[in-house]
Amino acid sequence: MSAMSVSWLVVGVSLCAVLVLAILLWVQWLQCRHCNKELDVLRDVQGRLGGVIQRLEQENIELAAGLRAEKR
Repeated sequence: MSAMSVSWLVVGVSLCAVLVLAILLWVQWLQCRHCNKELDVLRDVQGRLGGVIQRLEQENIELAAGLRAEKR
């Protein structure tokens, strides 16, 4: 092989490697976007559950106070 052939081979292999790495980066970016959407949904669910738990705790306190008042 001549020096020119070797240099073109190196350039071609390098370009293929760059293309493969760019595709892998794009796939990871898509996965990251998908995970961020899932996290947003989970944060929303967590916030709603927190509100429900607080409401139930408040109702429990009110019911306990009512039972204590009836016992007296």
